[in-house]
Amino acid sequence: MPKATVKQVAARKIFVSYSHADYAQALRLHMELDATCRRLGDTAVFLDCKGDSQLMAGDAWRAKIMAALEAADVFIALLSADFIASDFCRDVELRHMLLRSVGPARVRVIGVALHQVTLKNFSAQIDGTPVYLAER
Repeated sequence: MPKATVKQVAARKIFVSYSHADYAQALRLHMELDATCRRLGDTAVFLDCKGDSQLMAGDAWRAKIMAALEAADVFIALLSADFIASDFCRDVELRHMLLRSVGPARVRVIGVALHQVTLKNFSAQIDGTPVYLAER
């Protein structure tokens, strides 16, 4: 009788946030992270265009992204001019994770600059006060 296989649930979850203009760089990072995560065995990477987390036509994409943000232990933002120009990247994803970075369910927030950037441009309004990625 064949043994049943049970898919292991990831203990650690990484969320990769990027502007769609930076799609190629996000895929490259996912490939590197995914290989490392397979070796670790208990880590999963959420990237909306790849693997188990891939969003498909007809998906409730915003709900899926928000659920992944809430579940993430690590938030990696691919910082670029296009990222900061994206209302969704800045005002939804980055803001949500900066809020979580100071709360009881602390999340590690990591910025990866895709080109030379000014970190003071990467902030989100929280309770009327700008919170800067550089401070996290």
